[in-house]
Amino acid sequence: MKPPVLHLKEPSALCLNRPPQFDSRHIQAFTNDVGRGRREVLEAKFRLLGKRLKPRTSMVAFSEMLPVLRAGPGRQAELQRLNAWMRGWCREEGFGFFRNWEPRNHLLQDTPKKTNNRTPLVITYSPQLKPVQHIINKLQPILEQDTKLQKALGDRPIVSYRQPPNLKMILTNNHRTYHTNTNPGTFPCNKPRCQLCPHIHSADTIIGPNQVSYKIKNTYSCASRNIIYAIMCRKCPSAMYIGQTSQTLRQRINAQKTDIRQDHKEKTVSCHFNQKGHSLNDLTTCILLQRPFTSALERESSELSFMLKFDTLREGINTHSNYLTHYQDSFPSYHL
Repeated sequence: MKPPVLHLKEPSALCLNRPPQFDSRHIQAFTNDVGRGRREVLEAKFRLLGKRLKPRTSMVAFSEMLPVLRAGPGRQAELQRLNAWMRGWCREEGFGFFRNWEPRNHLLQDTPKKTNNRTPLVITYSPQLKPVQHIINKLQPILEQDTKLQKALGDRPIVSYRQPPNLKMILTNNHRTYHTNTNPGTFPCNKPRCQLCPHIHSADTIIGPNQVSYKIKNTYSCASRNIIYAIMCRKCPSAMYIGQTSQTLRQRINAQKTDIRQDHKEKTVSCHFNQKGHSLNDLTTCILLQRPFTSALERESSELSFMLKFDTLREGINTHSNYLTHYQDSFPSYHL
């Protein structure tokens, strides 16, 4: 049964004559009580009430008064002084004390996070794995006997269970497919935050500065990686740059766009699109080839093959092909 809540407006005799099944008292003073008398009078009433309640019950708890909304500074200061006195008095008399009024700057302080040296052990839940926690508790003292193992493994691991796949997870898929085109070429991924989609050139045939055409055979998107790509200009048909990357097309072209915004003079793509009459909106790009390249040398070899095919070293905006320029005659057409 919930014990009664007593108010200072009740006579002390009524507070003392509560039913005997209640073995504790919680006294709450409200702000109206402050308005009825001076602080010295209220302190005297608290002392008298505490003196009479102390021998008759096992626990007495006082609760500080709540702040008043839209009260003036003087009224709030009076409440704070009374609460401060009540907190010290309860500590002296051995009474319980409930804090209802925390300073705003105290509540806004960041709570320091507790650090531990326990490694989380995440496993898929199964009824057969219930003894795992018991096994860890039993064998952990053996590991702690070795100082090297204790330093490497840390304290007892925290066992966490992930939900196993149920029938709903097996039959349905909440992954949203953004790119559903199956035609050859490079197509926008249509993700809401993708900044590359407006620059995608979706044609399946690419014509180089030397009027040599190349037909794209597969379907790519902004998220395709390990690729050979081309950058073109909407205003200059002869401006083509061939590049390679192990990243996604989105990551690589975003880096190129950053170079253009910062006007890096040492970058050929940045120099072209910072010319008079050009802007970042004139940039278009597409993927020429994607293969499971295992090294940068393989990608650079295919990159040089496309440079030679479109002659972008002389007629485009490629200026060098690293050390592979010395081996131009050794790259047959099967690289394409």
